[in-house]
Amino acid sequence: MTNKAVKMSEILLNKLSLYKKDEKIVVDINSISHHGINSKIYDYGLDKKRMLELAESIERDGLQQQLVIKKDPEKSGHYICLIGHRRLDALKYLVHEKGFLGYARIECIVKEFKDEDQEIMYMIASNATQRQLTDAERLRQFKYYKSNIDDIRESLGEEVVGVRTIEIIQQQTGMGLAIIRKLNIADKILSGKLETMFLEQLIDLKDVDVINSLSKNQLHEFRTFIEERKDISVKDVKDKLKQLKRVVENKSKRHKKTTFDKKREGEALVKLVNRSVYAYLRGMGVDNSQYKDEVNKIITSLIEFTNQIQNTK
Repeated sequence: MTNKAVKMSEILLNKLSLYKKDEKIVVDINSISHHGINSKIYDYGLDKKRMLELAESIERDGLQQQLVIKKDPEKSGHYICLIGHRRLDALKYLVHEKGFLGYARIECIVKEFKDEDQEIMYMIASNATQRQLTDAERLRQFKYYKSNIDDIRESLGEEVVGVRTIEIIQQQTGMGLAIIRKLNIADKILSGKLETMFLEQLIDLKDVDVINSLSKNQLHEFRTFIEERKDISVKDVKDKLKQLKRVVENKSKRHKKTTFDKKREGEALVKLVNRSVYAYLRGMGVDNSQYKDEVNKIITSLIEFTNQIQNTK
């Protein structure tokens, strides 16, 4: 069948389907390492305080969720963590630093995947619902998913219908469409030093909203401000955004008219057109009362035309 229509959601669901049932095994905690993509998307290693809090929780209440792992294809008897990276660090801390040998061997869920893309998409979909992500982590997730979806679209070479990219991401990750739309905007407008600051969590999606509201000249001014400063601080960025935001808000206020303003302007316009038309006709010696209906039509047409011009400004 030519021009076969393929629903992207079905393609992704197929890529996420496992070709082997889950298996539970007990493994040595030291045989489990982190997935390489983990540090590229998530910021687990940056917050030692949260890891220690989790270790304290496990020490007090036990391990509530099992780690999800896969077999390491390069090392026999070793495994790679897919879900539970912070738990893995907390467990190793309890074993090596506090001597809790009861966690030296733990039961884990082992999964097998068709390819690397499938396992990474599984990690992203799972992590999106496991905990509160930072805006930077969300953007890294979004970039990977969007790139993967684009690759699938290109490889099909067919008409792909049914679901937009942002809806596919929402369906697979559980993130709200409003957040995904903001991430899509961030992906388009952030680049260079500005993108680096976002990924380092120095600015967030609220700041992106402000950046997106700037005019072309203001955006150029802001980018220049960022790029030309070597030791720029978060405060410098926030202050500059506040300054530009005030300009946008003031401009909006100047152009925003209340219902009362519009009514008053409309009444003034009617009076002005009436006076002008009648004065012109009197100057020509025309009896206004004789052509009252025609004069009213002219006045109405002039008022409608004037309103159209004002609305395009």
